[in-house]
Amino acid sequence: MKKIVAYFTLENCLYLFVILAAFLKVLKTGPIFSGDTHSYFDMDIYRTIGYASYVNLHKVFFGTYFIKAIIISQFGFSSFAVWFLVKAIRTTTELNKWFALILFLVLIIPVFMGVSVANWILSEGLAYPLYLIVVAHILYGMIVYHDE
Repeated sequence: MKKIVAYFTLENCLYLFVILAAFLKVLKTGPIFSGDTHSYFDMDIYRTIGYASYVNLHKVFFGTYFIKAIIISQFGFSSFAVWFLVKAIRTTTELNKWFALILFLVLIIPVFMGVSVANWILSEGLAYPLYLIVVAHILYGMIVYHDE
């Protein structure tokens, strides 16, 4: 029980508040469709198999609610990727926890405002978080593994 209580620091509560506020904004905005969206639904031949399979996997598991499920899963993956990059930066540098929170805010803004990566039913919904995870691994490789 003490271990669970130890995670409820002011810093972690602020991260959680930002994530919940962003999540509510994403749900309120709803899905954003473009001209390419339906080609992923139909698995058109000129589309790569990755995102079309991702969409169809959601269709299989969530039925008529698959679009809402795509938005939620893209938001969850994006939030994890932002947190992962900020954690990588904090562990490899001596970044202050408040600057880390500001960095977290800056990196999560494209997920729910402006570009709204989580709301677009496009492959960019997965490209942004994958980009952040790759950057985090490159950072680990350059700093942590360089010393070995």
